[in-house]
Amino acid sequence: AALPLPTRDALTGGAFTMDLKAVKAAAARTAGRLHVTPLLSSIGAAEALRRSGGPLLGDGRVRLKSEHLQRTGSYKVRGMLSRVTHMVEHFGEDEVRRRGLITFSAGNAAAAYAWAGRVYGIPVEVVMPAKAVPAKIAACKAYGATVHLVEGHMGTAGELKNKLVTERGLIDAHPFDDPFVIAGHGSMGIEILEQIPEADVV
Repeated sequence: AALPLPTRDALTGGAFTMDLKAVKAAAARTAGRLHVTPLLSSIGAAEALRRSGGPLLGDGRVRLKSEHLQRTGSYKVRGMLSRVTHMVEHFGEDEVRRRGLITFSAGNAAAAYAWAGRVYGIPVEVVMPAKAVPAKIAACKAYGATVHLVEGHMGTAGELKNKLVTERGLIDAHPFDDPFVIAGHGSMGIEILEQIPEADVV
């Protein structure tokens, strides 16, 4: 069995252990607000996998977790809602609303933070590359986020995000390097095992 991964929450300084308990807590934290997405199956994909030298699957089907049907069109909202909900639990809703939060992303994480912020009425700002997919920029705006577009790559977006955190006291909501985000994403695994308990490999 894998050993739990101890770490710290960069926002609160609190200890955090990445284990099944943390993932179950994230699932409970977001329960009732997200879709339970279906598991679809494909015999054709399983056969193509077998022909390419992959494993022979037990029942001859590949199962696909349809997270494209999740809120915001991506599994990312699982992690971002977990993170924002924990911010509210720790700092208080009024404080998080007063400060607002900011992230950087080319699309899915930005939209997910924008949606999660809207759930609590929290102002969200996102820094995105100007070359991001226009539909993803539009989605962030539709969820109520203030969008800052920058020329260059994600590193440039991260630099502006850091500058705005320092200058304006916004809460730094990291798009991936965050234990509450990771645990929230892990809730998808719990859902898969509830839907297909006999799963061997995800």
